[in-house]
Amino acid sequence: MFMVLVDFVIQPDKADQFYKVVLEQAKNSLNEEPDCHFFEVTRSPGKPESFVLSEVYTSSEAFDRHLKTQHFLTFNALVSDWVQEKSVRTLA
Repeated sequence: MFMVLVDFVIQPDKADQFYKVVLEQAKNSLNEEPDCHFFEVTRSPGKPESFVLSEVYTSSEAFDRHLKTQHFLTFNALVSDWVQEKSVRTLA
C-alpha cells in the first residue's frame, strides 16, 4: 500500500467552496479508481482554512495514475489559485 497525506491551507474566503469540491474529488477517486482504497478529507475545527487529505492507493504507480485522471486535473485547475500552502507526504 502507498499512503499520501496532503496538507492544504486555503484562502479563507474560498475555504467553504474548497471543502465542497475536495469532497467531490474524494468521492470521484474512490468511485472511479479501483486502486484508490481510502480517501478522507479532514478540516481543522480551529482553523477552517486548513485541510488534510489522507489517501491510500495500491502502489505509487496507482497514485501517479490518479494524478493524470480527468477528475483530478479538473479539481487541481479549479483550486490551484485558492491554495496558500500545500505539502505532500508519502508513506510506503
